Amino acid sequence: TRDVIEEFISIKGIPLKIIDTAGIRETDDLVEKIGVEKTKEMLEEADLVLFMLDATTGIQQEDRLIAGLVSGKTGFILINKTDLRPEIDLGSINGLAEGLGPVKISLRTGVGLEELKEKIVQKVMAGQVDVGEGVMVTNVRHRNALVEARDSLQEVLNTLAMGMPTDCMAIDLRSAWEKLGEISGETLGEDVIDRIFSEFCIGK
Repeated sequence: TRDVIEEFISIKGIPLKIIDTAGIRETDDLVEKIGVEKTKEMLEEADLVLFMLDATTGIQQEDRLIAGLVSGKTGFILINKTDLRPEIDLGSINGLAEGLGPVKISLRTGVGLEELKEKIVQKVMAGQVDVGEGVMVTNVRHRNALVEARDSLQEVLNTLAMGMPTDCMAIDLRSAWEKLGEISGETLGEDVIDRIFSEFCIGK
């Protein structure tokens, strides 16, 4: 991939943002060079690195290039495709990237993924990974309500900036309050209540 792909996940209640980036290699392609530079920026900012190797090909020159960039970071070396005939042994991994321990996995069969999750949780609980103080919203209804509340509050700021009378802000302020109330349950309309109950099996 040449693009940065981001996704939010939760591991045992710990919210994490996963970022998949372009690979790193020497290239004359301008677009690919931009992707490589973006990957390097992401590596600098990352709190935890998952450096994946293909167990069936052995350690390639590109792998050694990436290893030099991630050395000293917090994270793991993922040895993927271990369900096939591996060409990589743990001995060849030692010293490849300082600070990154190896984890054998198979994305096809799922082997090793639970071990990886547990190791990530251990890193977080040990204070080795900064998970930040942000809040991850996983409910679509809540997200939409927050977006609409934000837009209404922005209109309030616009009204203030234009020097308009404060009573002109009343509608937007009330709209923001109602949207936030839909999340807390204080201003739920009947249509919202119907949607909530339609998602659950009640009284059976």
